[in-house]
Amino acid sequence: MEIRSKLGNENIMKMRKVAFFCSRKEPAGLKNAVDRWIDSLKSDKLCVMCGDQSSMEKHVFSSLLERKIPAILVLAEAMHEQWSEPVSAALGSGLLLIITHCGPDVHAVCARSAFDRNALMMSLANEIVVGYCSKGGNLERGLAGYNNVKYLVGNQDRDTKMADSSPLQGGRSYAGRNNFAKSQNVEGNVQGGRSINGRNFSANKGFSSGFGQGGRAVAGQAANSGGQWSRRLDLGYSTIYFDFNEAGRDVYIKLTQSTKSADGKYDRHKIFMDRSEFRAFYDTIGYVTRTVERNEKLDNNIVVRSASGDISLNMVMSEGMKMCMMTQEKELQTMGHRRQTIGFCVTELSAFYDVVIDAARYWRIIS
Repeated sequence: MEIRSKLGNENIMKMRKVAFFCSRKEPAGLKNAVDRWIDSLKSDKLCVMCGDQSSMEKHVFSSLLERKIPAILVLAEAMHEQWSEPVSAALGSGLLLIITHCGPDVHAVCARSAFDRNALMMSLANEIVVGYCSKGGNLERGLAGYNNVKYLVGNQDRDTKMADSSPLQGGRSYAGRNNFAKSQNVEGNVQGGRSINGRNFSANKGFSSGFGQGGRAVAGQAANSGGQWSRRLDLGYSTIYFDFNEAGRDVYIKLTQSTKSADGKYDRHKIFMDRSEFRAFYDTIGYVTRTVERNEKLDNNIVVRSASGDISLNMVMSEGMKMCMMTQEKELQTMGHRRQTIGFCVTELSAFYDVVIDAARYWRIIS
């Protein structure tokens, strides 16, 4: 992602940059939290980057101009030819820089240009501040993998944590797996733990490096207040959530793996795909599952292309277990790359594939 056009004081880019984001849907009382955050800003220490799409982003931008806080307005369309009086005044005083990654042919904001604009801001920012992030939207999709994020309304992973600790509802068995009690899973998870890519893997007694032996994977309907399709797959040491979510006119599937760490907190990794990408993912998982079942050799460099980051699939050994690892990586302009990994024992692969099939049928990729 590169900056195609600039207007204003380019020296602002040398300051410490705080990027502000907010989803269009926002909870009651958010404006008070945002205003308190703006009041805490030191105009001589930093600048604030923001867009001008959601109502809260517009509020933040106008507040920055009023308080004469250095600002960078990041557009998701071509550079405008005319500006309002407050914007023109800020440009004239040297307190504003306007940038865009779009060429002159992009005359209106679309989901793709907004997503790329957010990615540009995140890559340039020293710190990311989020007023509110709707689950499953473009903003959540873009934030996956960043650890320099502050949420003004508190921990927005709370709903997912509650789902982790709730009993399985609507559970049904896939691929002959049995529904084990939570207490059995917890007892198994503390044995033989080893870290791979920052994730903890457990050498549970029921697992082996062979396929189809002793795997514990249970899929069921996940809690989803929006009424959208969702599934949860309970594995030996973690849970994978499958969710379809809308972002404007676009629909994405989100795979979230939630793993409880030794300190009682939850580590989450997320992979995103659109419809065409998920079709390729479905084909790839089908190929891998059939190849492993037949005890045949897998092709090297298995990759599914995605605008959210290409997804590579590898088999690795850990504590005598063969693990299936899916890693989504996205190259960023100034911060290396974003990396998210979902992994599970190969004995659980067919159960994972069953849920992928269910998702493909729901999305009418297959009949």
